[in-house]
Amino acid sequence: MTIALVFYFLFAFALVGRLLLYGIRPTKTLAWLLAIFTIPVAGMLFYFILGRNRRKNKFYKLKKTEAISEYYSKVEAYYSAMDSNKTGVIPDTILEHKKLAKLIIKGSKLLPSTGNELKPLKNGTATFKAIFEAIEKGTKFIHIQYYIFEEGDLAETFKALLIKKVNEGVEVRFLYDALGSRTLSNKFIQSLKTEGIEVYAFLPMRLGRLLSSINYRNHRKIVIVDGIVGFTGGINVADKYVKGDPILGTWYDMHLQLKGNVVNSLQSVFAVDWSFASGTDHLLNGDYFLKH
Repeated sequence: MTIALVFYFLFAFALVGRLLLYGIRPTKTLAWLLAIFTIPVAGMLFYFILGRNRRKNKFYKLKKTEAISEYYSKVEAYYSAMDSNKTGVIPDTILEHKKLAKLIIKGSKLLPSTGNELKPLKNGTATFKAIFEAIEKGTKFIHIQYYIFEEGDLAETFKALLIKKVNEGVEVRFLYDALGSRTLSNKFIQSLKTEGIEVYAFLPMRLGRLLSSINYRNHRKIVIVDGIVGFTGGINVADKYVKGDPILGTWYDMHLQLKGNVVNSLQSVFAVDWSFASGTDHLLNGDYFLKH
């Protein structure tokens, strides 16, 4: 018991040194110190799951192809031009929100665009009606990504529609988060794969990687059809968004239908996540990005 306590406190002090060396906010440091020393074992476990800054140790680095390097140079040039705008290439509608635009460019490496069409979808019924109508019209590719994809009536409608489109020669790719969609059965996933739908999980819940990945999840909700129309927002695939929850009642959230150049940005996000999950880079080429 004494030896175990010695090891525990040595490990605890090593974590204290790590907290102090990496220079996080004092309030955050104090909170983790209290957790480590007042909640034996569990405090350390919480720190390893939730407390480490993994942005410095990325799970994935995008392959620097010539096209991607050229794009990043374009982004940097655009970012710099926002302050001077000597050539007048930056639209006034973007310069009116320059600080916000620069923040988004720096964080996402995506360029702002104008001339887009945005339609708010105020509930689950409107959202899935619009998504299913768009999928019905798909002729080239359909890309789907969700944090939560629960089996039920909505999931079955998705499956039937996607299988129909695959049989029509449309490319269909489905990406789901392994934690958020943990109740999704192997039977359901296999039924998609058997019909020719490409399916991958974002960070599968493997024991050896559980602690390092459980708090590094993908909460995106994306549907893209032919690069022409895209959907994103807060609504996952679960029957409660249409039928309500037996305990919580009607489940309200918002979603957006997008058209225009902004769909290319949404496709970029999906392509990078797909590359990470599948290990393939073919979605990063220009075939899946339309010239509007």
